[in-house]
Amino acid sequence: MSCSPEPVRPTTSVCRPLRSRRHGCPSEHRPRLTAHVSTRTRDAIVSFGDFASGPSSDEKNARRLALLRKLAASVGRVRMLGSAATDLAWLAAGRLDAVVIDANRAWDDTAGIAISVAAGATVTHLDGSAYTLDGPDVLAATPSVHDCVVTILE
Repeated sequence: MSCSPEPVRPTTSVCRPLRSRRHGCPSEHRPRLTAHVSTRTRDAIVSFGDFASGPSSDEKNARRLALLRKLAASVGRVRMLGSAATDLAWLAAGRLDAVVIDANRAWDDTAGIAISVAAGATVTHLDGSAYTLDGPDVLAATPSVHDCVVTILE
């Protein structure tokens, strides 16, 4: 069996799945994670976390709609993938420029945050303050658009 790199973007590559799950990719074919670099916020692709459901969801969703409205008016594209882990992995793989999550659940975010940071992303709360596990939300972005996204969300 062999593992051949398959280009996704100029900054990344992924290994084709192998027939046997017992074998991983040889180290020379492992994906190299590098966050995408949009130089203009207007060209940025931003993923937005999902909406709340259940008790008090109306209040939470009103805030999320306001944030989404600001983003949609200022960035290239807004995507909603439905999974914090996928959002953050796609940021690390260079498919997104920023991830906005108006919640902070360690079981959803922590692994993706670690991968994003390893790929060079900046991770804070939406107000730009240092990220903490007990904080209210998550903003992960490439360094070139991070500060602009903070300003957009103010």
